Amino acid sequence: MSTDWEKRLWEELGELPEEEQIVRAGEWIVGITRDLLPALGNLRRDTVLKVLARPNWDATRLAETIGSRRTTNTRLAEEGRKRRREAA
Repeated sequence: MSTDWEKRLWEELGELPEEEQIVRAGEWIVGITRDLLPALGNLRRDTVLKVLARPNWDATRLAETIGSRRTTNTRLAEEGRKRRREAA
């Protein structure tokens, strides 16, 4: 199932000449893997920490709420705490 931004990405790419499609796809691959993926991972870790800091929230409740695994939320929280310590 594609999201709106994915559809727009493919539409934009499809409107370009083929030579430009090659260049643009390469630029996007680099940008996504070097910049966007790490930033999204950090956002996810930070947001898990924010949710777990709420009263009466824990990794299990978060997992049940968003359809994830408790162990994933625990790992993300640990990684987020580690990042915060290293940044301090």
